[in-house]
Amino acid sequence: MADPAVHVFEGKWYLFYHDSVPSGGKTWLRSLKVVELEYNSNGTIKTIAGGGE
Repeated sequence: MADPAVHVFEGKWYLFYHDSVPSGGKTWLRSLKVVELEYNSNGTIKTIAGGGE
């Protein structure tokens, strides 16, 4: 993951990043991804699966 950013919007936290999974690995055809951050009961951030969804 390159150049990630985390922002809050309407009280929820989101991770913005880009990858090249949808383009078959062509790094000049990266896609924007956004995922809402979720938390464990102890306050740590849950692991995010980067499966190219």
